[in-house]
Amino acid sequence: MYQPNSAQMDLLVLILLVLLRVYQWLLFVTQP
Repeated sequence: MYQPNSAQMDLLVLILLVLLRVYQWLLFVTQP
């Protein structure tokens, strides 16, 4: 089973995880 868009999906998931981490970090940093 060869999926040509497998790499794109992995990259998209990785980017979403990084964005989520950055978002959580910003929430943590901007707390008073």
